[in-house]
Amino acid sequence: MNFATWNVQGIRLKKDIIAAEMQKQNMNLIAFTETKKKGQGTENVGEYIHLYTGVTKEKRAARGVSVLIKKSWKNKIRNWEAVNENILTINIILYGYNIIIIAAYAPSEDERDSVKQDFFDKLDQLLEDFSRYRDVILLGDFNGRTGRKNNSQIVGPFGEATTNDNGERLIDLCETHDLKINNGFFKHKDIHRYTWTQNTRNLKSIIDYVISKQETHIEINDVRVLRGITCGSDHFLVRAKIRIHFRKMDKLQENHNTGIPMELMNTVQYNFNSFNDDSTVFLYQRRLDSKLLDPEECTFNEIYENIKSSPIAATKEAIGTKEYSTNKKFWWNDEMESYVEEKKQKYLKWLSTKTERDLEEYKISKRQLRTHINRAKNKAWDIKCEQINNYIGGRKCSEIWKCISNIKNPGITNLIYT
Repeated sequence: MNFATWNVQGIRLKKDIIAAEMQKQNMNLIAFTETKKKGQGTENVGEYIHLYTGVTKEKRAARGVSVLIKKSWKNKIRNWEAVNENILTINIILYGYNIIIIAAYAPSEDERDSVKQDFFDKLDQLLEDFSRYRDVILLGDFNGRTGRKNNSQIVGPFGEATTNDNGERLIDLCETHDLKINNGFFKHKDIHRYTWTQNTRNLKSIIDYVISKQETHIEINDVRVLRGITCGSDHFLVRAKIRIHFRKMDKLQENHNTGIPMELMNTVQYNFNSFNDDSTVFLYQRRLDSKLLDPEECTFNEIYENIKSSPIAATKEAIGTKEYSTNKKFWWNDEMESYVEEKKQKYLKWLSTKTERDLEEYKISKRQLRTHINRAKNKAWDIKCEQINNYIGGRKCSEIWKCISNIKNPGITNLIYT
């Protein structure tokens, strides 16, 4: 698939031409920034559906983000939300995966700190709500220069040399939510790297990005600038080639399609290790015997339902169950939840008071949360690596794979530290 982002500097008189060009380029989804389109809504534009959000109609045209998405994907869109004139989200299910698309347009580098802080705090809140149980793709103009780094999971080695304040804020956001700024991980010529240029002043920078999770089912195979397409903007179209491996829709996602929130879905796991104890096996047999009905006294349907439900009920009574959330990472625990809640409360307090003191307390809490997350990750990885190392060279090779599997699917295990 081809996803893209483009700062078009006004879309009202260009959208039909742009949509036709996007069709030629076989684009599936495009996020536009600085559309200067007022209000919120949807409209048909050629072979695409146009979702947009902007300032209210009584204000002067400014800001604004929108998304063009192929009409053939209409039934894949579960819902969308116009958060404000700078952020739009789409909840879409593609090839068996639930994905959140976030189109964003950050304030310029010259804006007041409070305005920039509001934008990145709102984005941070959305990612906290979404990213733990969905794949996420961020597209847009972040007005941030993120530089380049070797051996970094966030910023690649092929970016530009310069960073700025917005870039630092974006890197902090990605570090908190384990995100990856994909532009810098693909080696291209300068004309295919820099997303904004101003030839009269000999200026150029990389500020339009395609961002995804570091660990994701979505493969970003390439990110580059396409210079052959113009719309009167000094920004260039940034295209991402994306692959998603198809998987069959399972019961969990079928339920999700019917409107049950993913975060409310918990899966039940039985404590099967208890069957190693002979007394537990005997208890299970007794409970099962007591639940099975006499076939001669029941109808066929009653016998069927009884045989189907009795083993489940007997298992629950004999060995018990444990509930696990499908969205937890193996290093996450209740302590992390409390730090997140503390940060949320300080953020809400600052929103209500708008005082410098409450803003500073919120910033401190945010930095502390990042520190606690890094410590928790390091501690969990040390313990997990020690567990794997203890099994290496022994006879318990299966335990090594079990540890690795638990890392890949953290929901099915208890946390490895308290």
